[in-house]
Amino acid sequence: MSLSGGRKHQFKLKYTDADPSESIILAFDSKWQTLLHQGTINAIFRRQVPISFVPDQIFAYVSKPISAITAKLFVTAFERLPVDDTIRFAKGGHLREDELRSYAGDREELVVIQISGTKVAVRPIEFAHLAKEYDFWPSSTSMPLSATGVRTLDELGFEETV
Repeated sequence: MSLSGGRKHQFKLKYTDADPSESIILAFDSKWQTLLHQGTINAIFRRQVPISFVPDQIFAYVSKPISAITAKLFVTAFERLPVDDTIRFAKGGHLREDELRSYAGDREELVVIQISGTKVAVRPIEFAHLAKEYDFWPSSTSMPLSATGVRTLDELGFEETV
């Protein structure tokens, strides 16, 4: 039995063909929070990102103990590369070559996402709110957003209020 009482979660802000966007949510370990907020990360590495489009922005969901969307990252490039070719981006991701190779494990390729800028949330969008209102559950890969989802997240966390 699942924690949701047997019902399957269906994230209400998820991408649909009727309401498309080119934005995704990516989960990050909480150890990356400070670097994300400083805007000094300009490369992100993933073993898999199962989406059918190149994202233009990433909403960064930071895991426990933070458990919130705390930043938005603007994407300039998104490509799958052989691990040996990803090494040149390691410094931009605040990783050493050995750390990046360890992360890659036995994979021959990694996805490299180059970032041109970061916007820190004015109000972090907490997991409790996302789960209750939108049936959100963090994905270990990525979660494509609808255009409605992007507008909703922007309103909840990134727009200044008067």
